Amino acid sequence: MPLGDAIHSARSALDYLAWQLVIAGGGTPDKTTAFPISANETQFNKNFRNYLRGASTLSMTAVKALRPFQGGDDRFWRLHKLDIEDKHHLLIPVGAAHRSVNVSFGFPGANPIVVGLKPMVREYPLNNGAEVYRVMHAARESAEQGIGGTHSFGFDVAFGEVVIVSGEPIIPTLAELIGGIENTVVPLFRFLN
Repeated sequence: MPLGDAIHSARSALDYLAWQLVIAGGGTPDKTTAFPISANETQFNKNFRNYLRGASTLSMTAVKALRPFQGGDDRFWRLHKLDIEDKHHLLIPVGAAHRSVNVSFGFPGANPIVVGLKPMVREYPLNNGAEVYRVMHAARESAEQGIGGTHSFGFDVAFGEVVIVSGEPIIPTLAELIGGIENTVVPLFRFLN
């Protein structure tokens, strides 16, 4: 499944939930029925009732409590923006970012110790020739004498130039957005018939 399809399916599921909340509240969904997600709290408070027209007051209050706007629960806003971005541009995961440097060291005859180092600043996009780790001369000499160890690197495939998630690793970011939102909206199910 392409990346954009996963994002759009997750965003659409929220709209299906809004549709069902309106039906359960005795209303009739129409072309304006949608799960309200806004750029800020003021815009959300101004418009959310229009998107949920016909839903019960209790379900609208519960949706409002989720704070699905930028500056509230940002996961909703990020998912919404990614869906809009995919509608207008293809989301292409072209960037790479270094995740970790794993250093193994030890002494002859002993089990090596492996230390995973997470960079303070992840370089993104990772370009050809970028320095992600430097081994000093003394460490190289120790390795040649059998005292040092090996080095390995971990990299993430990251979102390309989409401002809202630029450089973030694809799988963990989508899992956090989609899984987190799914868990957050579960309390709304009690309003469905």
